[in-house]
Amino acid sequence: MLLHAITRRERHAVTTEAMDLIAALGGWVDDARMFSNTMTTIRFHLAESRLEDLRSRLCEGGLPTTVAGGELRQSPSADSERAGSLQITFVHDEGDLRHDVPSVPG
Repeated sequence: MLLHAITRRERHAVTTEAMDLIAALGGWVDDARMFSNTMTTIRFHLAESRLEDLRSRLCEGGLPTTVAGGELRQSPSADSERAGSLQITFVHDEGDLRHDVPSVPG
């Protein structure tokens, strides 16, 4: 399952809130990757019965989401865990985040 969201909020706060919410719903975060200061992708596992709770609570917190490929479909066992990904795109006026990489002699 792939969720998409777009926001103008500060990226570190949004990322922390999303990961805390996943944990509060009984899930866990496998990985979080920041792509410059433009996008963050959070991979997680969550009980299938809690997926709609995740979407509604993200929306209540100011981060409405869409589901890639249509609406959520529950399997016969709603208690099974499901892998998911939340892709958050940040809209802002900042330039790309750049890191200086020192040259290595040799």
